[in-house]
Amino acid sequence: MKHLFRGLNQQQEDAILPPVEDDLCPALTFPERVVGCLGCMLIGYVLSFGAFFRFTKLLEGDVAPFIVIWTLGNVVSLCGSCFLFGPKSQCDQMFHATRRIAAFVYLASMLTTIILAALFHDSHVGTFLLLGMMIV
Repeated sequence: MKHLFRGLNQQQEDAILPPVEDDLCPALTFPERVVGCLGCMLIGYVLSFGAFFRFTKLLEGDVAPFIVIWTLGNVVSLCGSCFLFGPKSQCDQMFHATRRIAAFVYLASMLTTIILAALFHDSHVGTFLLLGMMIV
């Protein structure tokens, strides 16, 4: 992977992605940040895709396996962008005035699906509620 970034100096790397000034993450090089981001996003997508192998259980009324894996995949994918920008910067960008409502709706829908999965884990009512939320 390093050969992709061999020709970039620090100024060019900073132009592509600004340096991460965050105490929560150690200073990572540009290639390390890209690899971390791609790795988390790939794992998240695999988890989200893997949730569909539990879709028949969801339709049978057992919602927990599908919802837990699906939500975990979304969280891991979201964490991937923290490698590029840092957690503080990621949160600042997510909750910027122009994105605040979308970020709240996204995070609230993930939390609501987990709560509904816990409340209606063996119910067809929960299945219809959760399918409705996924469509919205």
